[in-house]
Amino acid sequence: MTETIAQPSVAAKKRRYLRFNTSVTLTSAFLLPTIDIPYGVIKNYGFVNAYIGDRRKETMYPTHCLFLLFNYKNLEDIEIVGDLIRESQFYVDEYDPSENHVVFVVRVPEHRRRIYDLFLEGQYSEFDTDYIEQNYPKKIFAGVDAYNNPLSKDSLNYLVLTRDPGLKKEIEDDLGVELKDRYVNGKWYKYQLMSKPDLISETL
Repeated sequence: MTETIAQPSVAAKKRRYLRFNTSVTLTSAFLLPTIDIPYGVIKNYGFVNAYIGDRRKETMYPTHCLFLLFNYKNLEDIEIVGDLIRESQFYVDEYDPSENHVVFVVRVPEHRRRIYDLFLEGQYSEFDTDYIEQNYPKKIFAGVDAYNNPLSKDSLNYLVLTRDPGLKKEIEDDLGVELKDRYVNGKWYKYQLMSKPDLISETL
C-alpha cells in the first residue's frame, strides 16, 4: 500500500507532519483496500489517487463511494483496468475529467462502510482488526543492500493504525504535547497518530 507519514491531530504549526508525499491522499492510503481491487494491479495502469468525491460533478452518487483517478498513456491500458473495475459488483460509473484521464466511481461494500465512516472522523485505530491485518503488513519493502538482499522498514500506515507507542512518544517529544483520549459532546475519541482527513484535499 501507499505509505504516508503519521501526525497527531493538533494545531496548524504541525502541518509538516501531514503527509510524506503530498500527492498521495489519505483516501488512497487507508480506504483503497475497502473495494477489493488489488492496488498491485491498478498501479501498473496509471492509477493516480483515490478520493471521497469530485466537487466538479453535479451527478448525485450513492454514499460511501471512492473516486479512482487514472492517467493513461494508451487506450489499451485503461481498457484493461477498466474491465477489471467494471466487473466489480460495486462499480457505479466512469467519466473523463480531462484529456488522458478517467475516473471510476466505486461504492464501498456494505461490510466495509464502517471503515469509511471512521476514516472521515480520523479514528484510524478503530478500523476493524481483520481489515488492518489483511491489508497492512508490519514491515514493507525498502530496497536491497549491497549484496542484493531485500531490506525492510516499519510500515508507517501500520504504526498509525495500531497506535504504536514508539511513534506516539516520538511525536509527543517532537511536538511537546501529550496525546490523550478526549471526551467531546458525550463521546470518547481515542488519540490518533494521523490528522483527521482534510475533506478538501481528499476531494478531486
